[in-house]
Order: sequence, then structure tokens, then C-alpha cells
Amino acid sequence: AHFSSAAGERRAHVAEPMPPVAWTERRLPDGSLLQIGIETSDRLRFLEFFRNMRSGGAICTAIDGGADFLITDLNTSGEQIGRADRSVIGRRLSEAFAGAAQFGLLQVMGEVWRTGRPASIPDRYYRDERFEGWRECYVYKLTTGEVVVVFTDVSERVAATRARRQSELRVRTLLDASRDEILLLSKTGVILAINEAARVRLERRTGGVDPL
Repeated sequence: AHFSSAAGERRAHVAEPMPPVAWTERRLPDGSLLQIGIETSDRLRFLEFFRNMRSGGAICTAIDGGADFLITDLNTSGEQIGRADRSVIGRRLSEAFAGAAQFGLLQVMGEVWRTGRPASIPDRYYRDERFEGWRECYVYKLTTGEVVVVFTDVSERVAATRARRQSELRVRTLLDASRDEILLLSKTGVILAINEAARVRLERRTGGVDPL
């Protein structure tokens, strides 16, 4: 009687697949099976795109009421960008990528899972014991309830932006330190940069300088 009750309880938690749906199973670390289903044609098209896109991508399933997620797939770019391999599949996101919570990813994924509205994380610094760097993420929900994270390594872009700003700051500092009047003009005569000495001179002559 005890066996029959347990079997019945197990059957009560198994969703019956309905065609045309393709069901796949992934065995989790605790030995249980996770079933994932999506319309066959859509699934094939999505996976073809997912596995070959240049950005990193992870497919995840919510657990603990959306407080954490199980990684059910990771594309090749994701392995490279995330400094990981396919051994992370079936693991909790919070364990496989220990910096996910501090990065804000778990919170965003939970909101996307609950609301169905996609969200993005612009340039933000990620760090864990394996690697660190600037990443941007886009998170959306599939019709199956799975949550997809698309992530890109933007470290070079952020470094280039910072270098450009520092260069502009150095130029501005040099301009303002000079006692000579210096103006940088475009070919059409638009003022691109002006130092303090030139600004004071023009204000005296014209009563003001248009803001750059």
C-alpha cells in the first residue's frame, strides 16, 4: 500500500506531454529528471540560433519560487565568455556562477520569470573566484517557462570608453592650464573645444559663448 501511494504521488507530479511538443529530459545532481517541452519546429529553430549565436547564452529553469535557477543548457560562446564548460548544466546558477547574485542577475531573472517581461542589465562588473570582467545581459522568458540569459563580454568596449574619456579629460586640463587663448573649430566653424582664457576673451567681446 505504501508503494502504491508513493507511485501515485510521483504520477501526480509528471506532466503529460501534448503533441506537437518535443520533450527532453535532463538529470539533475539529486538524481531527479527535469522535463522541458516546446513546440517541435519552434524548438529546433530556437536551438539552432541559440547554439550558433556569437553572444553567450544560457537556458535556465526556475526553482525555489524564482529565487534561483537550474542551468539546462549553455552554448559554446557562453562556455568561453563564462569561463565554464557543460559540466555546469544541471547545477544551480548561484553555485555555477557565484557572482550572479551580487551582479544582480538572479533578481532580474526572477522578475522576468514572474512577469514574462524581458529585461536587460547594461554594462556591469562581474566577479567570482574564477574570473571577472564587464558583462551586459539580456533576459527573456520562453513559452515553456524557461528563462534565457544572453550575455556579452564588453570589457574591451568599457576600457576603450574609459580611455577616451581620460584622454578628453587630459586635453581639457591642458587647455585650461594654458594662458594662451585656444579654440578648436570644425570645418564649418563650430566651436568643438575652448579653453578658459579664450572663453573669458570672447565673453568680454560678445557678452557670452554658446555652450558646446
